[in-house]
Amino acid sequence: ALSQPVEVLVAEPTDDSVCESVAAVADVVLTSEGLDPRLRDCLLAARRTIVGFDQAGTGETLLSTRRGVGDALADLAPLRGKVGVVASARIKSTVEPTLSNLGASEAVYLDDGTAATAQIPDGVRRFASKGIDVVVFALPVDQQKRWASLQSVLAPNVGYVVADAFDAFADEAYPALFEGATAVTSQRSSWFARDHGETQQQADCRTRWENVAKPSRLLDEAEKRRVYSWCQNAALVAQALMAEGPLASAIAQTRLVSPLTSDLAPLATGSFGPTLVATLVWRASCSCWKERTPFASPTYARRSRTWFILGSSHHARGHKFGSCAAHESLGCANAHSTD
Repeated sequence: ALSQPVEVLVAEPTDDSVCESVAAVADVVLTSEGLDPRLRDCLLAARRTIVGFDQAGTGETLLSTRRGVGDALADLAPLRGKVGVVASARIKSTVEPTLSNLGASEAVYLDDGTAATAQIPDGVRRFASKGIDVVVFALPVDQQKRWASLQSVLAPNVGYVVADAFDAFADEAYPALFEGATAVTSQRSSWFARDHGETQQQADCRTRWENVAKPSRLLDEAEKRRVYSWCQNAALVAQALMAEGPLASAIAQTRLVSPLTSDLAPLATGSFGPTLVATLVWRASCSCWKERTPFASPTYARRSRTWFILGSSHHARGHKFGSCAAHESLGCANAHSTD
């Protein structure tokens, strides 16, 4: 429970008055998932602090409990092979600076809605003509599935790598040809509970939700992410209220065991957010993501991992790890675990 007054507003993304209404009553704004970009930018321009699970990542007055898209793509590097990136046009300005680090020679940006219907076949043909054999996805899962289905016809040996962006890991029902696809994430979504069981923070949050939800129902992955985010945000603020100084600054210095992601804390870069990432592999046998390597610092994960991706559902795929001796302090002893 929070000890200060809380104003609850239901925001319609197209309602231009919402920003003014929120800014008039609040200095700190909590949101379960990322806000509509227009509303977010308006509140940031008004110098309001936003706390939420936002793929924009932490900025000056945006405290995101999710790694930003730029960091999520950096988590994938280095990649081996002839790499192409397929991303939402909404995040093009964030993706472009990461292409060189990923080793990507091609990039396709898809619009929302029906516009992508023609863009996906054109992009698949372009990748096939360029000999792309590793496809990186940073776009909604529905578009990932449609791309992969067409790609399997023209270039069935392509391998896939999924960035932690949009609704990644909320929907696991990929076609079987996605077998062996790899991802890096800071989220404790369904894959974590399958491999490790429900954490105490997740159980406490779920129980609170089930006690008030009417009618009572099971949480699907998307709803679970929103519920966990609210529990997490409330816990962040409650803990920060016990500290001295401005609330926004106190939140940015808070350390929290999160039900939604790896532990939240101030980062060495001066930012704030999840501290660890895990590597996942998608298996057709369960139509689900499975842990390949456990949570570790992103810096360690990037330095110690060399990717090699050979084909899709009928071809071998895996990782080759660097020297463990240099990284024992960062948990390298666990880095060789397999799914």
